[in-house]
Amino acid sequence: MHRMQRMLRAAAALALLSATPAAQTPPTAEVIVLRPARVFDGDVMHEGWVVRVRGARIDAVGPADSVLSPSARLVNLPGTTLTPGLIEGHSHVLLHAYSEASWVDQVSREGFGLRVARATITCARRFWPGSRSFAISAPKARAMPTSS
Repeated sequence: MHRMQRMLRAAAALALLSATPAAQTPPTAEVIVLRPARVFDGDVMHEGWVVRVRGARIDAVGPADSVLSPSARLVNLPGTTLTPGLIEGHSHVLLHAYSEASWVDQVSREGFGLRVARATITCARRFWPGSRSFAISAPKARAMPTSS
């Protein structure tokens, strides 16, 4: 019996050690350089600037000659203005197009759960690609009056 316990402890220790971050080799993050027509840093519009992204994080922003990396994949974005690090903080994700349903119908007749489910799908499609995290803050559900 003691031999079985020792074997189980050894197997558990081996499993624990192999699961630790030090025992795992991290994948090499892809480096991408985005080259828009302009980069807006929140104060100034810059022509000729690029944004270097390593994995899912912005690694560097600045003039192309100081930020370009020879091993990076270059993505040209002609005619665009890029604002690196912008956090979109004002979306009406719990509402959909008024051509589909009026505001009153959406708020008073569609269930809150349905609206949250639609918002979750919208956020996943629009915000998660290239983002590290996204959280939805929604008011507490409340009972809606029903029509007689």
